[in-house]
Amino acid sequence: MVDLLAEDFDFAIRYSEPAPEIYDDIILFGDFVLPVCTPEFASQNQLSRDKKSLERVSLIHLGERTPDPEWADWAKWGEAFGFERDTLQKGIRLTQFNSGIQTAIRGQGLVLCGIVEAYNSIKRGDLICPFGAELCYPTSYQYRLTSVRGRELSKLQIQFKKWVINTAAKFQAELVEFL
Repeated sequence: MVDLLAEDFDFAIRYSEPAPEIYDDIILFGDFVLPVCTPEFASQNQLSRDKKSLERVSLIHLGERTPDPEWADWAKWGEAFGFERDTLQKGIRLTQFNSGIQTAIRGQGLVLCGIVEAYNSIKRGDLICPFGAELCYPTSYQYRLTSVRGRELSKLQIQFKKWVINTAAKFQAELVEFL
């Protein structure tokens, strides 16, 4: 992680809990965990808003994704939304950060991922949320624009900060419309 006090960086965008008091933290947006797959995979496995069993569905399990204590794995997500617990343990196990979404795009399974990570693939139609976007599990961490508190900003840095905030607001508006 970039050390804004010791290194020559003005800002950092972090997915984290609130930063210590020595930093200014602007919340850009939060994240949600939800299952996604290709439209073809959903059709082949008869996935729909009404289905509460994932028996015989290839689930993609990912290793440690984030230190966020509220990041949902299949057991936590399934419990929150009433899915049969004994159908949530089987499937493919991966360890690389972005390999889950790539595996899902190749049609090899249903993966739990953050909406921020999956949003463009969903928007393009490569992936869908077969149970609907309503079955999203909120995370506790948020995306934040962080800078050192009290450090004077140049005109260019102020413009950059405004641009990041405006871009995040546009994304958030799209996300609200999607959800």
